Amino acid sequence: MIAQRQPQTMSLGDLFDAACMLYRAHFGIFAGITTLLYIPMAMMQFLILGPSWLSTSLMPVTWSARLDFLVVLVIGENNMHPLQQTLFYLLVIQELLFIPIIAGLLTHLMKQIRQQEQLSVRASYPAIIPRLSLLIIATIMPFLINGLIAIVAVQLFARPMVVTGFPLILNDPERLIRAFSTYFEMEVLWLPVILIIMFVYVHLLFITPIIILEHGGILRSYRRSWQLVRVGFWRTLMTLICTKSIAYMHVWASQTTLIFLLSVTSTGLFPFATPLAFFIVFVGSLIGQVLLFPVGTIVFTLLYYDLQTRLADRTADPITDTQTPDQPSSNVSINSF
Repeated sequence: MIAQRQPQTMSLGDLFDAACMLYRAHFGIFAGITTLLYIPMAMMQFLILGPSWLSTSLMPVTWSARLDFLVVLVIGENNMHPLQQTLFYLLVIQELLFIPIIAGLLTHLMKQIRQQEQLSVRASYPAIIPRLSLLIIATIMPFLINGLIAIVAVQLFARPMVVTGFPLILNDPERLIRAFSTYFEMEVLWLPVILIIMFVYVHLLFITPIIILEHGGILRSYRRSWQLVRVGFWRTLMTLICTKSIAYMHVWASQTTLIFLLSVTSTGLFPFATPLAFFIVFVGSLIGQVLLFPVGTIVFTLLYYDLQTRLADRTADPITDTQTPDQPSSNVSINSF
């Protein structure tokens, strides 16, 4: 009896199980790549934030990532010294260079794992460097779009204080209290903006894997990413939300701690809000970045292979591409890795 092949895709739990298994098995090389390439960015962050730890007159703002940092500097209030702002722009340039390299290397290592090759960072560089300009553009696109959406939203809502989800940290206890008192109100106003940003970001999610694994250009990669997302939009969205929640735990933890330390410093209630405390928060955030950054790349690459298989099953010819019920499926599963 001939039956049409049914797609057997990985569930959300399977994706994270496989990602944890791969990360644990190859922790040294994944974390090593992230550590080496994060050191220059960590040094720049230290130069930017260092003076703020030593002086209560230089209170930094909070930020989330890359180009949407600039929204705070352009339309938000900030107390940063001009030298700090210059270093801040250099940090953005650093991230736009190093983040694509890290993501590209990790993606190519996932390809080596899938093809059961010996892991080699040296072998990955020839596949990454010639396509670095495309990877940089792919990195810029979602954050540039997010920044533009945020700028429009700020103008519409007239809420210059909230751009990255947190109020600006000011050396003014009363203003800090007012900011927190309106926090939930501002989050409700920003909910439509967040939904639009998530919708855009989801459809740009697989551009980097496609550039590395399929050697596509920007436009071709975007069209291909759109096709893959259409196969499983809600699965992709839930995977994105879960992965970002895990990857940004260190951001939430460090920013919440920083807000608390700066607030108690400005009121003078607690003596432990010292430069050493800020340094500990900084180091903890850095360790979190190093350990959690590879998780997103691993999960999204697994999801890319999974959606690729679903798309192939959906577009396959039901007459020529058939199998008997007792034949094993060739779709992606945890055992594929």
